[in-house]
Amino acid sequence: MNIKIKNVLFFLAILTLVMGLSCVSAADEGAHDSLNDTVKNTCENKVIETTNIENNEVTKTDKTIEKNNLENEKSIKADSKIDTTAKVERFSAKIGDNIQLKAIIKDENGNNVDGGKVLFKVNKETIKVNNQISYAQVIDSEAILNYTIPKSWNKTINLEAVYAGTSKYNSCRSDVLTLNGMKLDTTVTVTSYNLVYGENIRLASKVIDERGNLVSGGKVIYKINGATLKSNNTAIEIRVRNGSAILNYTTPLSWATTNITIQAVYSGNEIFEGSRSTSSRITVKESIINSNNLIKTTNDIVYLSVNVTDEDAKIIPTGKIRLYQNNKLIGENSLINGKRELYLGKMSAGNHDFKLEFVSSGYSKTTIPVSVTIKKETPIVNLLLDIPQATQKGGKLELRAYVTFNSSRYYKTNINKGYVLFKIDNKEIKKVGVVNSKALYNYTMPNDNSNHIIDAYYVSGVYGNNTDTQIIQTMDKSGLNSGNTAIKGNKNPLNTRIETVNGMPNVSLMTNYVWADENATYTLTRQQYQEVTVRDSYSLYLNNYMSKYVAFKTKDEPNVYHVIRREKWNVIEKAINLNLVLSNGGSYPEEITAKLKGVEYTYSEVRDIQNTSYTCGPTSVSMCSQTLKTYTSEYRLSVNAGSTYSDGSTTSGLANAARMHNMSATIYYNTTFDKALNELAKGGCALVFHTWNHYVAILDISRDKTKVLVGNPSGSYNEGSHGLPTNWLSVSYVKSCFNNYDTSGLILKLDYDLDSTTKNQVNNMYNNFGVKFIKSDTSERIPNT
Repeated sequence: MNIKIKNVLFFLAILTLVMGLSCVSAADEGAHDSLNDTVKNTCENKVIETTNIENNEVTKTDKTIEKNNLENEKSIKADSKIDTTAKVERFSAKIGDNIQLKAIIKDENGNNVDGGKVLFKVNKETIKVNNQISYAQVIDSEAILNYTIPKSWNKTINLEAVYAGTSKYNSCRSDVLTLNGMKLDTTVTVTSYNLVYGENIRLASKVIDERGNLVSGGKVIYKINGATLKSNNTAIEIRVRNGSAILNYTTPLSWATTNITIQAVYSGNEIFEGSRSTSSRITVKESIINSNNLIKTTNDIVYLSVNVTDEDAKIIPTGKIRLYQNNKLIGENSLINGKRELYLGKMSAGNHDFKLEFVSSGYSKTTIPVSVTIKKETPIVNLLLDIPQATQKGGKLELRAYVTFNSSRYYKTNINKGYVLFKIDNKEIKKVGVVNSKALYNYTMPNDNSNHIIDAYYVSGVYGNNTDTQIIQTMDKSGLNSGNTAIKGNKNPLNTRIETVNGMPNVSLMTNYVWADENATYTLTRQQYQEVTVRDSYSLYLNNYMSKYVAFKTKDEPNVYHVIRREKWNVIEKAINLNLVLSNGGSYPEEITAKLKGVEYTYSEVRDIQNTSYTCGPTSVSMCSQTLKTYTSEYRLSVNAGSTYSDGSTTSGLANAARMHNMSATIYYNTTFDKALNELAKGGCALVFHTWNHYVAILDISRDKTKVLVGNPSGSYNEGSHGLPTNWLSVSYVKSCFNNYDTSGLILKLDYDLDSTTKNQVNNMYNNFGVKFIKSDTSERIPNT
């Protein structure tokens, strides 16, 4: 019996322990499940066993067990958790809003709860950030989660909160809060339309959300008179980008005959609700174009005046006027207050037929024919308006107009009569007097990005009238470059090539260059005339020839270049050479004065008569230096050549002397005389000829190479010594004058070491002032001194 009682007591103890552990295990498992599977488990156990055995000892034991069990029951009840409730607060928001999800946690008695954490579930999916569950801590019964509403909330959602519980509180789950989709409301507005039959028009609409932001996404369709615009029986859908939906469309004929309503319908998308615009209503009216046929001349700048009215003779303020010729669109302009001056510019002689067309939203398309008759008129003067293709908007622009005579006979004359009237967009700017064939005016251009028409009208009661016209674009400075800002004129001929006019320099395009008065008297300083002679010498070295025209400054006008024919310049240069020869020492005069009236020369050289009986060689070389524009005196050359009274000069000594003064010297013989003559014919060359005990200069050769121009430093002017007068002589005769003891002569050319800048400047001047001045004038010989 004692063993039995012990066994029973042991069994009861083990049973009590197992039941206690099961309760604890169930409670822990329930808390875990509440976070993950939201399963709620509670457990409450008590064990009371009673044994009715009469044995006093046994009864005492029973009482001890019962007492212990009661104490265990009290301990288990003291350790059990408090039940809780959860509720999600309702809110109002839209996609993209930053909100607070709030859950209220209370205990079973409605008291506030502190501790633990809450997660939120949307449609049974836990809210996460970066794949991590987002928890909200419970503080004073509130669990708040900051959250941005995603696109997925664009439809009805079920939101609930799950409380995890703590060691004190049981977990719990809220009731489901059902919320409608949270898309943003939108507004769509038709912003522009132009409904004209047969036109490629532009329908545009704007879509914004309820916050005023431009919408991107979704599509817009357009309805005309309630019918959706379609292509191949399929609705035309335009994607909305940055709040804009644009449709280019060709309108059907029926639109132009009735009242028209236009509506835009926005489809919406996962973020935005769809919407419809209010209907825009248009009434189409008849339009009437008013214009006249014109008769003009080839000198006129032609503008075609147009105005447009409606069927009630009221001005139509806006719309487009198109101009067609031979069914080809050649221009389109917008009406300004119902009017427009259509620019045609200068036109060729003959009849020109055009068609005018008016198009505007709300008006019928209208066309009329118009003709312009142009009569030929030859002006006395030409007018060139010289402006760039583009200029800075709001900036200063120099308007430049050049007036020149149409006839080559008078082309080389400065025009100082009349004025030029400048206009912009057919509005007067300024009348500017013509000075030295130019009219210049600084004008502030409009401050816009646009094309403008600049017209120039030359008006003179003496020379008649003429016009020119150009189109220029005003733009931001960033759009300007060397190409679109270039002009034809205001150029320095030293630094750039300028196209000639019939072989004559285009003086009007040059800065500070004017035509010289060929009948004037000019005084030049040494620096001024040597600027010309040195450049001519360089030109002979580089090109074998000089230019046909010369540009020089004067003492009275030191900042202006006067342009003159080479033959007139030779009057000035001949005066210089005469002064040099007569001075014997070769000292350049500080200034020279020459009268041009009534005289001109092909040759600027003068005959130099030798000062001693033995210096014919140096004097002949000196005359050659005149031709080569690098004058060196007889005296200097005689010293350099080692000429003496007893021995005279040798050909090799003369060659050495020439090489000291920018010349190259090549010896030729009677057997190579033809080669020397060929070099002479190429230009940039002069010859020293050795006859019996005497030297002469050969300065030029005829075009047919049968005659040469001789300068003899001794004897009379007409006969000369040794049978060689200063004149044109036949080549065959000169050949017969070779001596038989020393049959050598000299080919003299120039020899310089020029830098690239000098070469470029010399070549520019040579090309800009008429290339290849060829003398070969057998009717003129060099003058006697």
